[in-house]
Amino acid sequence: MESELDVIDSLNALSYQGKCLQNDELTRALEGGTRSPEFREVVAWLAQELHILRKTDESVSKDCDDPSEFAMELSAMLKELGCPYSFFVTGPLSDRFESREHRLQLLDYLITELMTTKMYMKLKPAEQAYVIPKTETNTAKALEQLTKDLGLGKPPENITAKAFFDKLNFKLEEVMRTMKPGVVNEPLFRNTKSLSDKQWEQLEDIHRDLDEEYNLRRQMLLTRLDVTIQSFMWSDKMKSREKEIDEKFQKKLLELERYKYGGMETDIVALLAARADLAIIEKTSSANVRKNTGSKIHKHVIGRVPDRGGRAHEHAPPPPEMPSWQQQRSSGPQGGGNFRGGRGGGGGGGRGGQGGGRGGQGGGGGGGHWQQYTSQPQRQGHQQNQQHNQYQSQPQQQQQQQQVVHQLHSDAVAGNSFGT
Repeated sequence: MESELDVIDSLNALSYQGKCLQNDELTRALEGGTRSPEFREVVAWLAQELHILRKTDESVSKDCDDPSEFAMELSAMLKELGCPYSFFVTGPLSDRFESREHRLQLLDYLITELMTTKMYMKLKPAEQAYVIPKTETNTAKALEQLTKDLGLGKPPENITAKAFFDKLNFKLEEVMRTMKPGVVNEPLFRNTKSLSDKQWEQLEDIHRDLDEEYNLRRQMLLTRLDVTIQSFMWSDKMKSREKEIDEKFQKKLLELERYKYGGMETDIVALLAARADLAIIEKTSSANVRKNTGSKIHKHVIGRVPDRGGRAHEHAPPPPEMPSWQQQRSSGPQGGGNFRGGRGGGGGGGRGGQGGGRGGQGGGGGGGHWQQYTSQPQRQGHQQNQQHNQYQSQPQQQQQQQQVVHQLHSDAVAGNSFGT
């Protein structure tokens, strides 16, 4: 309704008898709000009519003088009636009926609901009176199903919560004694004695920390999934199917939204109700899991790969490297002629042996002068030493020189004895 005159006409049609039938009084009531007695009076009359016809549990007292209490009763009844205007039933209580537009809209809603109810009851027989369907909570559904399963029937209307749960606990223990062992597992949270208030607070703190941690992990996984889907659309072939991919992904994302936060499935109540089999984690390779995660590509099994070796323990170590000077030392010094033999000394090898042979042929004159005889082998040894210096280290050169000097000395001694 757009004006006060429409409200007055509707109140007349509903047989309302009060001060707000006057335009000035209605204007004053809308200006004063819940603090105005006229506004509280007209709202209480409409709410009382709906309470009688709808048989609601909540009602608004017409004798209430406290604006806050009046607003609380009115909000409770509007919530039971299923008011579509959320600002009347949510938010701070002091802000729900503060503006003039909200008050006018409230009167419009109550008048419309009352007219609709009267027309409905006029068309229907009296025995089928209109009843508001009440929204049943999950807790109420679970308790109702539990009483049916235990065979308790419908509990009385005036039963207290403590008496109700005591009866449930007693009946449940009685049924458990008649069942075979192992039908119901042991509880996951085993407390041998009741926890103190401080321990319950500590348990609540631990739950809060874990809840925040795993909520963050779930959000991270969903973010990684979103980024992965976006990377698929980078390809030029997939840019034409971007809309199709986005629609399918958003559809799947709605199904995953309920797993974003733990909620009631991970609170303290769920911990107390959890059984020991919840700790058994099934392998991802099991048949029960693979039926939901398997794909066509997994059916292609990679064949046996040939063994290429390369393992160090399967090979024999190489032989130790022998220095070149040790190999030469084993063959003996070069040119070590023996002048005590006949022609050439018999044991002479190489160029040194040839020199010894000439000494044998010359008789006494071959070794008559010691310096002349030793000059040629010395030059030969010096040339050999220069050739080996290119490939040998300093210690090897010194050893080779000592061998040459020793050989020269032996040859000199042999020449002197032969000449005499």
